[in-house]
Amino acid sequence: MTEKRILEIEILGENDREIFFKIKKQTHKDINFSPNESNSFKASNGINLASYIFPDLQINNINNEITVCLQGANSACDDFIINAPKNLMEGIKKAVKEYNIRGNVLSRKEKRKILEKAIGIVLDLAEDNILTKEYCDGIKSLEAMRKQHISAVETVKKEFNIK
Repeated sequence: MTEKRILEIEILGENDREIFFKIKKQTHKDINFSPNESNSFKASNGINLASYIFPDLQINNINNEITVCLQGANSACDDFIINAPKNLMEGIKKAVKEYNIRGNVLSRKEKRKILEKAIGIVLDLAEDNILTKEYCDGIKSLEAMRKQHISAVETVKKEFNIK
């Protein structure tokens, strides 16, 4: 399973209008930033978090779109300080918190990879005669098959660290 996505910001200071912060920790960049193989994440409050080139804050006054650019392709700029209007900071914190939760939900593609690997494990067992015809014929009841299915699911969950 992929490494858990973590994003942390650190408040460095403020003045009467702005708060200054930097990215303290960011485990995923660029196309790996979001579970859907994207470099951006849109929080439910409308704030976009994006891993483009370097940390920055972009405010589009025409459509009121806010994008917090995080660490990206230019690692030399990872420590850039971002200044944000005080009235946006709570929204930015909420977007980061949401990313740390929703950003770790498996995408369909990741789920499919896990399922394909699980099917491969079962096929390998069958090919290696660990699941022989005699063994399969020996399963007499639906309950026994259900228990075997539950065991296989638990094995896959353990293998891929799925809760």
